[in-house]
Amino acid sequence: MNARRCPLGNWCVAALLFAVAESGVAASGEPLTADYTKARTDRWRCRLCPFDDAFRREGSVAAGVLAVAEAEPRFGRDNGLDRDGNHADVAVNVRYSGEDGRMATVEGADLGLDARQLRVLFAHPSAGTTTLQWRETPRNVAVDGRTPYVRADGGSLSLPADWTKAYDTAAMADLNSARSFRFATHRRRVGAAWRFEPSPGWRLHTDYLRETKRGTEETGADFLYQAAILPKPVDYRTEAFGVRASFRARPWLLAVEAREARFANTTPALAWESAYPGPVPMGRKSLAPSNALRTLSWTARSTLGRTSIHSRLSWSRGHQDEAFVSGAAGDALAGFPPPAPSLEGHIHGFAGSVRAVSRVTGRLRLDVSHRRLQRNNRTPLRTWTPVLGDLVAMPARTNRAHGFDRHRTELRLRYRLPRGVRLAAGASKAALGRQVSSGSRPEVVRNEEAGLWLEAAARWRSLGATLKASRGERRAAAFEARGTNNPLTRRFHQAEREQRGWKARLHGDVGASGLSLGLYADRRRNDYPDSALGRLHDEDRGWGVDFSYAFGMKATLSGFYDGQRAAFSSAGSGAFGVADWWSTSRDVVAAHGVTLESSLLANDRLHLSFAYVRSSGEGVYRTTRSLAETPAAASIFPALVSEQSSLDITVRYRYSDRVTLALRHYGERYRSADWAFDGVAMDTIRNVLTTGRAMPRYSNRVVGLLVEARW
Repeated sequence: MNARRCPLGNWCVAALLFAVAESGVAASGEPLTADYTKARTDRWRCRLCPFDDAFRREGSVAAGVLAVAEAEPRFGRDNGLDRDGNHADVAVNVRYSGEDGRMATVEGADLGLDARQLRVLFAHPSAGTTTLQWRETPRNVAVDGRTPYVRADGGSLSLPADWTKAYDTAAMADLNSARSFRFATHRRRVGAAWRFEPSPGWRLHTDYLRETKRGTEETGADFLYQAAILPKPVDYRTEAFGVRASFRARPWLLAVEAREARFANTTPALAWESAYPGPVPMGRKSLAPSNALRTLSWTARSTLGRTSIHSRLSWSRGHQDEAFVSGAAGDALAGFPPPAPSLEGHIHGFAGSVRAVSRVTGRLRLDVSHRRLQRNNRTPLRTWTPVLGDLVAMPARTNRAHGFDRHRTELRLRYRLPRGVRLAAGASKAALGRQVSSGSRPEVVRNEEAGLWLEAAARWRSLGATLKASRGERRAAAFEARGTNNPLTRRFHQAEREQRGWKARLHGDVGASGLSLGLYADRRRNDYPDSALGRLHDEDRGWGVDFSYAFGMKATLSGFYDGQRAAFSSAGSGAFGVADWWSTSRDVVAAHGVTLESSLLANDRLHLSFAYVRSSGEGVYRTTRSLAETPAAASIFPALVSEQSSLDITVRYRYSDRVTLALRHYGERYRSADWAFDGVAMDTIRNVLTTGRAMPRYSNRVVGLLVEARW
């Protein structure tokens, strides 16, 4: 029974009695006299009220079993169903509230799987609200990779004692005994939050979050031209803590917040034994360094007449001081020590924004905003001697302490015309200045951007249409050739750019037929007129349709089709001169699906849900010696292909008001092809020791039986 009080108090009682009396008059033709002495108004409840303050206890528990046909990592990449056999499926949702205002809720899902999550909430009028959460997220990639390396203590990788080194992987006879390893990680997130309102208008909030990530990933390492793919151990820990205090008194809202986040890597360096003969028997490389960030923020919001103003200021301090790791284990780099024990990296940041939204008239709305983002990199500059492949000394190099100062101002106008027509326009101007210091001067010191967009929307009866066009340009300061890159190369995020785009959408109901339809299309193109080498242009296109049709009150059919196309072209040079080859790419992704929801029995006890989705993608890369060269004469890489289809059928039967049975079948089929993996065994490339992984191809299914009980 829903225990909710009516916010109108005794007026609900009077209205209910009046309705009963009126119904009695209509039925018998004679007025009825209500006997108020027998009415227990203290037990009457209103089921439609948005709050409750009476005792209530309700909830549901669902338990069942999931049977997976085959073990497939990608099928269970993020849900924990990567192993064949039976899995427990448990979910819980319990709510308790007392007359004194106390409340508790417990929400859990997938409790029998590796993707389990649990949330517990306690609330008391005098102690605030406390929330506890637990969530685990698997990331399964593959189990078919093989490696001859065995992990030892301290994150080092060693080869078998009887390993025979060779310059050619085909001559490494010991590869036959390479063991398989699991390419997967697992995240575990534990958090707690507390919110308290000591007095009207004041609110305190504090939270803590701890996340760990453990497992194995892949990384590459090399000695000159001899490389290997290594199983990299992952053991990360991230902790974040925040405190926030706010005060609201119309028309003001003020808040201050302090946060600190820390990242720690248990294995800051990876050492591995070389599988090739040579003077350096063992190498070492740095992994993700530990670091920390502190942030102090100030937020203010106010409403003055028809105008609301919102501002936020944030200051941050970050540091990374992980000790440097020598490149090789031994005396190979004894003559080239690091310039300092550690990086001593320090970054000071500032982010500020202010926004004003004003309803100038009943039809005109003005929106103005300004944002600023600064990063002052105070990391000291160091000069060191790079050693290529731990063997060959290179010219001395100084690290770059990158910093920037970014401004962006936006103006938006919206005007509502009669007859359902709305016009909107916007303009933006931005500037990005990069840090200039001795030994750290970038190739492009400053960029300036300007943009303009126009939008028109109209609605006629149940149909609506929207059309938006935009144009922008980016100007760059004089290019300065620095570093070892080709001086004709323009980095696409720094180079001058011209941008054009448009979006269109049509949606609405088709008469009274129960059919809803939506169509959309968009296009965006970027050109880089000043780029002699590098990115020349890129383009994105999208299109799609969706519909929904209701068969009376018992069934609904819906579907969609969505397509995306991305293409770019770039130029390159093999001799630091003008362009002598061009490359183009085209990626196309399409997806379509259909869903049916239906109640099969008159009393709505049997419900059917059916969903079919199919997606496919293709990537084609082509290299030519002339832009006019025919495709037949071009060098074309084998296409990258992926196809996935799924069928999800669920039948729910309401056995009683408290018990529901559910039967679910989910099937998935996946096919993919990638020339970088398929057919590439551990010894296919003579100077690269790979793991021999192949792209996944499978057909798998899971069948589940679930019983849900409510009280």
